[in-house]
Amino acid sequence: MDILIFKTNVSTRQHVESVRPYLHTLREIFKWNFDLLDDEFILRIEADHALNPRKVESTLHSAGYDCKELGTFTSAQY
Repeated sequence: MDILIFKTNVSTRQHVESVRPYLHTLREIFKWNFDLLDDEFILRIEADHALNPRKVESTLHSAGYDCKELGTFTSAQY
């Protein structure tokens, strides 16, 4: 399992709800959440190793939001 961290501009609960159907199309994701209190509106994803971070960025861009990978941590790292 990997944990992927992204900086986004998803800044409200309404934004999160609009992104939800897009994230649900990524079958590799087990769990995700946004930290709306963080200045960088962090998206944290728990997923299997097959999930390419570029796919997440592309998916959020398709939903109309900015998304930039900050890091990926594998199960051996945490």
